[in-house]
Amino acid sequence: MPPNNPAAILVGTDVPSMMVDDLRQAAAALAAGDDPVLGPAEDGGYWLVGMRRMADAVFADVPWSTDVVLAATLQRCIALGWRVAEIATRWDVDRPDDIERLRADPHAAELAAQLPYAA
Repeated sequence: MPPNNPAAILVGTDVPSMMVDDLRQAAAALAAGDDPVLGPAEDGGYWLVGMRRMADAVFADVPWSTDVVLAATLQRCIALGWRVAEIATRWDVDRPDDIERLRADPHAAELAAQLPYAA
């Protein structure tokens, strides 16, 4: 991002499926004028949020930890007249079944083996 176009990109720490190119795409979307950029999660939330500006209404009273988090956030951004970009949908580790998926992922197998509750 150029210095005259400040932005922030936040990512979840439980997204083993995230790729470096995802971050490049998010930064490019913000540089092109999209605001926000969201990385949808398979469970109906999102794993990445990038923004150049903030409005309290975007995140106020969002039904967190539900399958409508992304939809609610999108609706609020559209109501503000913002142009929203979405990048790749990814999965995150929220539930015990996700640990099994993590173990099966060849790119994340080493990480999964280090979990203290791994069987």
